[in-house]
Amino acid sequence: MAFDTRFYLSIFWRRFPYFLIVATVVAALGLAIASILPPTYRSQALLLVESEQIAIDKPATRTNLSEILQRIRQQILARATLLEMADKLDIYPADSELTPDQIVEDMRARTEFHVEQKKDEAPILRISFAAESGDLAARVANEFVTRVLKEHAKIMRGQATEVLRFFEQEEKRLGQELDRLNKQILEFKRDNRDSLPDSLQFRRARQTSLQESLIRLEQEQAELQDKRKRLVELYKKQGMIGLSQENLTSEEKALQLAKAELERALAVFSADNPKVKVLRARVEQLEKIVLGQRGAEGGDGDSERADAVNDANKTLYDLQLEEIDGRLSFIRRQMNGMQEELARLEETIRETPANALRQAELERDYSLIRAQYDAAVAALAKAKTGEIIESRSKGQRIIVIEQPVVPDAPASPPRLLIAIGSVVGGILLGLLTVILIETMNRAVRRPADITAKLGITPIATLPFVRTRSEAIRRQAVIYTSLALALIGIPAGLYAVHTYYVPMDVLLQTVMDKTGLSILIERMRQGGA
Repeated sequence: MAFDTRFYLSIFWRRFPYFLIVATVVAALGLAIASILPPTYRSQALLLVESEQIAIDKPATRTNLSEILQRIRQQILARATLLEMADKLDIYPADSELTPDQIVEDMRARTEFHVEQKKDEAPILRISFAAESGDLAARVANEFVTRVLKEHAKIMRGQATEVLRFFEQEEKRLGQELDRLNKQILEFKRDNRDSLPDSLQFRRARQTSLQESLIRLEQEQAELQDKRKRLVELYKKQGMIGLSQENLTSEEKALQLAKAELERALAVFSADNPKVKVLRARVEQLEKIVLGQRGAEGGDGDSERADAVNDANKTLYDLQLEEIDGRLSFIRRQMNGMQEELARLEETIRETPANALRQAELERDYSLIRAQYDAAVAALAKAKTGEIIESRSKGQRIIVIEQPVVPDAPASPPRLLIAIGSVVGGILLGLLTVILIETMNRAVRRPADITAKLGITPIATLPFVRTRSEAIRRQAVIYTSLALALIGIPAGLYAVHTYYVPMDVLLQTVMDKTGLSILIERMRQGGA
């Protein structure tokens, strides 16, 4: 079925009063709001964040720029600051019924504090304030700028002072820690000077040398003990040692030779060997002869000679024993001293690994503290330089590149936009109302509908004709509704705005309740 333009136009004309009422009400409401809303003036300042005029490496504790600006924003938008400004600048009248919380929220809503920074460009700080008059907006914006500059200078100086004080305390603390560790290392080395790893190689060499010397002394001791044993045995057997051959008889000389030969034979053969038995018999025979000769002589001269020989022999024996015993005593003392020293060396060598670990631990702690101390000293020098730079205002600065001025025209509300929007919205809403009414109306209104729904073709159709009184009543309702819309809505809004609550506050409350204010703020920030 073809689109019947004439039919739909007739329907629209029939429902035109509804369209006109809805469009008029919406347009009147929008126009009234646009005319009633008070003007809002916004004064804006632009500030440029300059980098340091004298560039130095900042200590690790220095706060970066974004954190500093965030601290400034929080400080100037703090509750105490805003209430102080509201009282100082008379932003709200003395008879205002707003609570302190409402004043703070209202001032925060009027204030804009944004940081704009592009790549490789200095950050720009944008501060603005909205008020009912341009003069008030400019005064408040100027107050914000003054407080931002003061707060930034205070933060930078305070930060430089705090950093300096921190590194002074850190340098002092680490210095004391170094002194303590140094003293501890010295005491450890003094208490363990004989078992430190530095002298381990020397002590091992000394240990080897003492062991070799001890072996040599043990060999010499064995030789001397053997010599003493043989000397004693010889004296016991012969009763004489080392006498001159001139004082001996031929039998005595033969006896000595026989004894020497017997000793050599015993060293080779056993005691039952025939040769040994023959030599022993000969020795016994010669001993008897010598004893017989000494007894037969019996004279005083011979007796004196024998006594002199015995005394000389005894003296020589005693001297040799004394010499051997003295040397043995000296060797024993040397060996005891060496063994004691070897015991001490062994103990110190055994203690060296543990002492090495402890010394390495102390030296490692000392190295770590020393590195921290050196870093603190370097940071302290930077902090002193930074403190001097900040005290002379040669560090990071915020300069005003655009002062807040009294605006010539209000920044809001956009009256023309609200008016156009309300008219367009009224028209669209009126059309939507007509479409909705016709959609819900299922009545048959033309022959084509009869044919489509009933399946019959009518011969003729009669239209519905209102009486004159019905037409007059209908027109009266329409015109009354239009009059109420055009006069009552603006008058009602004006009364609410004047006697109950300002329209801007009412709209803001409605937007806060419905969440539209948050949505608009996010859209604005996203666009910025």
